[in-house]
Amino acid sequence: HARAQSVNVHLCGRDEGMQVTIKDDGVGFVTGAGAKGHFGLEIMSERAQSVGGRLDIQSEPGAGTSVAVWMPTGQSTQLTPDSVLSVDER
Repeated sequence: HARAQSVNVHLCGRDEGMQVTIKDDGVGFVTGAGAKGHFGLEIMSERAQSVGGRLDIQSEPGAGTSVAVWMPTGQSTQLTPDSVLSVDER
């Protein structure tokens, strides 16, 4: 849907949990109630909340999209450079 040329995926330990952030340079969209009939992001948010996590979506038309999901692990997670996943796909 995004028609992106570049996508960045970043996984890191944060606040006694794990966070995955996905950013693209695609077409973006208007967030909020203006996306009637599109349930994917709502379902993602509900699933994150069901395990005590949260979902943050930032997007604007023409400015790409950032989706970050954080889920608790119950412990401080220290990642070494070898265990951090960061992919920049162009």
